[in-house]
Amino acid sequence: WQPWLLAAQAAEGHEAAGDRPMVLSARIRIGQAAAELGDATSGIKTLREVAALATQDHNLYYRVMALIHLSAALLGTENIEAGQEAEKVAHELLAIPNMPAGFQGWLHGLLAQSLIQRQQWEQAEAEANIAMPLCQRVPLRRLWVQTLLASCRCRQGQATVEAAQQLIDELNRLGCAGYIEVTARLAAAEQFHAAGDLERGNAELRETVRQIQRRLEKIPDATWRTRYLNNVVENRRAR
Repeated sequence: WQPWLLAAQAAEGHEAAGDRPMVLSARIRIGQAAAELGDATSGIKTLREVAALATQDHNLYYRVMALIHLSAALLGTENIEAGQEAEKVAHELLAIPNMPAGFQGWLHGLLAQSLIQRQQWEQAEAEANIAMPLCQRVPLRRLWVQTLLASCRCRQGQATVEAAQQLIDELNRLGCAGYIEVTARLAAAEQFHAAGDLERGNAELRETVRQIQRRLEKIPDATWRTRYLNNVVENRRAR
């Protein structure tokens, strides 16, 4: 909630100052935050608009950023057609010469996420393995890729307690995992359950629900609370 609120305030200030690039930056954050709060329709619309404006301005950096976040928002809907669009965007961006390694890792991770949604576990694992070394310098993104790898192996009947513990160890090492904490804890819970350690799986699931509740309590608006609880895929799965 706070990132969405701050981004909206920033967009107003940059608009008043006539700082077009920073307006684009703030609006990307607005679109990203809206999607993560459960309003995918609004988030996707905003990110499409920013990508179009950045294209008009010949601003490649903000165009790429908008499209990466657009792909993530599309995948958050778990809609087949949206996933196909996300994959297409990711492949197009990966074809851009000299794409930074961090962005490449992000995009390969998004391809892995799309393949998981289509239950193509081996291909998804291959994409996640490409993403992992490219995300080494971005701790939260690296943790996200770890959750993708865990999901791939879990769905292929290769879940282990050790893999679940690796996710927990990484969460503990980071101290705070922000936007990826719920996803990572849920992946660990599912991994524990699939590996046969029901006690630890249940404990981690309870902690996942507690983390969701903590975030929910920070949202003052009832409509946004309902969206966050019911529309965000991980929140639904945890319940």
